[in-house]
Amino acid sequence: MLTQIARILRFLDIHAGAITAIATAIMALFTIVLARIACKQTRLIRETTTHRPKLIIRAVKLAMESAENHRYAVKFVYVNNGNTVAHITEIGTALINGPDCWNYGSREVRFEIKPCSDKLRSGEEKSGLTCTTFDWDKKSETWFCVGYIQYTDARDVFRKTGFCRKWNPESMNWDKTNNEEYEYSF
Repeated sequence: MLTQIARILRFLDIHAGAITAIATAIMALFTIVLARIACKQTRLIRETTTHRPKLIIRAVKLAMESAENHRYAVKFVYVNNGNTVAHITEIGTALINGPDCWNYGSREVRFEIKPCSDKLRSGEEKSGLTCTTFDWDKKSETWFCVGYIQYTDARDVFRKTGFCRKWNPESMNWDKTNNEEYEYSF
């Protein structure tokens, strides 16, 4: 057994240069493979972060044309601020009359959901209406318009933009709130 180990060690000593060259070639090949994989990952990350749709809510206002008994739907305008087409799949909205939409009766906000199958190209805008209505006779009270738009990109990656606006009775506008629970985009 010792003689076999001695023979192996002598073989390795005699051919050390060739063995080192082969090992170096294998490491170089492995390094090239890793570099190619890293380049592909970098390209993929760039494509998914910079070449994607991104919806933003640009305006929220009363839909004066939808008046019925002093009740108005709320109109919201959304635009694709990204670089590729957004495939809208669902829009959910809720109008809440109360002092705090985040603790609305100690329960979660219940959105009225509208399934959708629209395409929104880069730079295009569309508008939507809330299902429930704003009561003009209660315009001095606290109101919130909360909603989301669910969409996918060309790779069918799920994305969502949410918004929350609070009624300002003095300016008669819907002001943006700074709550990450309802103002988001991913």
